[in-house]
Amino acid sequence: PAQELAAVLIRWVADRVAEREGGPAERVVVTHRAGWGTHRTALLHHELTRHGLAGITLLPEPVAVAEGYGGAVGTLLATYGLGGTTADAAVVRRTDDGFELIGHAEEPLGGSGFDDAILECVRAEVGSALDRLDPTEPAAWLALAQLRGSCAGAKELLSSEAEVIVPVGLPDGPVDTRITRADFERSIRPAVAAGVGLLPRVLRSAGVAPASLAAVVLTGGSVRIPLVAELVAAACPAKLVVGSDTTVVLGAAAAARRLVAGPAVSVVVSDALAHTEVIDRSAIARYAASAALDPADVDAEFGADPPPRPPVDVIPLDLPVRPWSRLLPRVRPAVLTVSTLVVVAIGVLLTFMVESGTGNHQPPSPLHLTPAANQSVATTTP
Repeated sequence: PAQELAAVLIRWVADRVAEREGGPAERVVVTHRAGWGTHRTALLHHELTRHGLAGITLLPEPVAVAEGYGGAVGTLLATYGLGGTTADAAVVRRTDDGFELIGHAEEPLGGSGFDDAILECVRAEVGSALDRLDPTEPAAWLALAQLRGSCAGAKELLSSEAEVIVPVGLPDGPVDTRITRADFERSIRPAVAAGVGLLPRVLRSAGVAPASLAAVVLTGGSVRIPLVAELVAAACPAKLVVGSDTTVVLGAAAAARRLVAGPAVSVVVSDALAHTEVIDRSAIARYAASAALDPADVDAEFGADPPPRPPVDVIPLDLPVRPWSRLLPRVRPAVLTVSTLVVVAIGVLLTFMVESGTGNHQPPSPLHLTPAANQSVATTTP
């Protein structure tokens, strides 16, 4: 089961740390997606305990990010995560003893889909040549696997480069395809915009104004794509911080430190976001201008008001025509029901009268045929 595999891995990490530090950890903080319910968290907690780990705390990832960021009591922080398969947005508030999650939403979207977008860009360059690769052949399978890896690498390079070269092994020989950041972002813009739309939705549901946020922290490998920061900045006018790959785990370590030493030391815990970069909003504006982003489109898509509901067209249902409706097309249902009841009542009455009338007579005798004069009668015996 998944929870056992996770517990084995976490126990292995804890054992390596114990070997280096000369003893087991006082606290083990494990982060998980904010959408997990009590069933999943209980399964993981039970499995971790069964594998001999003590002092376990399960922490939602947005809370771990906020723990690393810090702040005074009442500080509001928004997080937006874009990983391999999921996009999620959350709002957390600083309390006397930590952070509380006051809003969360997620969508199935992530970097694996962006790899597919790079692959489609490659397909647009080489045409139908990729379709000639038979995945059942070992050489073709290997070429496709290498292409998938190249697409994932190209996605990461396009976060800092204007264009990349993706090698493609075709039956006629290798071909180099050129993929630009503009082409890549054009293909993923609808998906990225849909994911970023989670952020204003969560803020509205939590009753939090963007201006009251201390910061919006971006986490996950795919937030390095410049388009993500561009659309988040347009959707939420607040300080924007791009976290590193270790932002979540450093925040979990800060939470463990506070759990061991008490809330009083939370202000001296090292900032888990020390290795992050704060986005320069003027640079985002320049980048948006270079990408020909229309501010009117951004305002229309990420305005303060919720989007209007789409029109609902009710399609009439064509019911089959029954035979009696052809005979009585103008008879109303109520009249037809009364007529049916009258007919049934008359039928029952006639049946009763017939039964009553035949009850005074003897049952008919066996059939006797009296031949007429000069006629012969043929009989058969069964």
